[in-house]
Amino acid sequence: MTVTQIKNSIAVKLDGAYPGFPIYGEEIRQGFEAPCFFVRALSSSGTKEIGRRRRRSADFDIHYFPDPGAKQNDGLYAMGDALMEIFEHLEASRTLLKPANARYEIVDGVLHFFLSFDWFALSGADDPTLIADIDMEAEYG
Repeated sequence: MTVTQIKNSIAVKLDGAYPGFPIYGEEIRQGFEAPCFFVRALSSSGTKEIGRRRRRSADFDIHYFPDPGAKQNDGLYAMGDALMEIFEHLEASRTLLKPANARYEIVDGVLHFFLSFDWFALSGADDPTLIADIDMEAEYG
């Protein structure tokens, strides 16, 4: 599973919940149509585990730009609470992910909904220096 696959799954889930809202994924240009969402991957990291296993994590920021004529803060709090419910889990690449962390904040009239995911992935071919290749002797006494 890749960060791009998770980001695309976030967009699909948003589209299912809010079908009339535009969802942007790369950049927001002048004159965008609000209300809308912008999905951005903030960071990603990985660590090597045993064998081919890799522990991966990624952080995302879903920006929600409300309708300019709407009551700002009340609507943003309601949307933040709704996104908490919507993103209790996410299916990406036939894998069910639960956020390790979900939170939101309002900055300059824009809702920022943050999601963090952790998962394991397999990578590359098996390591040729497996323990099965080591000669061992034991003494019993």
